[in-house]
Amino acid sequence: WGLIPKPDLLDGVSFSQAVYDRQQHLLRLTLANDQSYRLYVPLHEMAPSVVEATLLQEDQYFYYHLGVNPFAVLRAAWQTYAGGERRFGASTITMQVARVRYRIDSRSLSGKLQQMLRAIQLERHYSKDEILQAYLNLVSYGGNIDGVGAASLIYYNKSAAQLNLAESLALTVIPQSPARRTPRGASQVQDLTVLNTARSRLFEKWVEQHPADRQQQLALTLPMTTQLRSALAFRAPHFVDMVVADHPAEKKIVTTLDSPLQGL
Repeated sequence: WGLIPKPDLLDGVSFSQAVYDRQQHLLRLTLANDQSYRLYVPLHEMAPSVVEATLLQEDQYFYYHLGVNPFAVLRAAWQTYAGGERRFGASTITMQVARVRYRIDSRSLSGKLQQMLRAIQLERHYSKDEILQAYLNLVSYGGNIDGVGAASLIYYNKSAAQLNLAESLALTVIPQSPARRTPRGASQVQDLTVLNTARSRLFEKWVEQHPADRQQQLALTLPMTTQLRSALAFRAPHFVDMVVADHPAEKKIVTTLDSPLQGL
């Protein structure tokens, strides 16, 4: 156990930069080097509801296993190879981080084993909060949107810390089926219907642990409002280019620009 080498977690991952004016209005969210929107956000700056909902949806026993949930693996193996049923996912959050971070094709048995070994390796060297933080910064929320920081800005025009329960639940269910649940383009109404159904199922699981939040059910019956990535702010382009060039390592840049005064 002590001889397992330490792997990279987020080292070498390219992130976007979010540039704001003096009133914290977004001027631009830049693309990462791989043309993805991926904004780094520390775990403590995320809304507690999106963190807890993610655990509830993806890995309820995250804090109790060592990267692999043996009971889920045995169940998945039985259903896949013995029961003849459709493949049942057994990936923990740590395994999903390993798959994304090390580009593992987990559809084959050898790939799944590699994914498990990588997960155990991550658990050996990183805390649970560090792994959960990595997951919430790397997981796909549809298209080229990775991480809850970019997703909250693009879909709701707010930071991950400002997400309410309804928004947190909506974002949480996107990664399981991004192609069907991501709001976009002319199919937005259909996509939001599928997304809303998945969100409602997660809400029922949520209120089992938070009965007092049943009173928020009405908010989940209202039409879901999201903005499309085409509406993402792109203001003061020359000024932002200069600021980004002067601060290439900063993920969040608050400038002194007064957007209303500049007529932006």
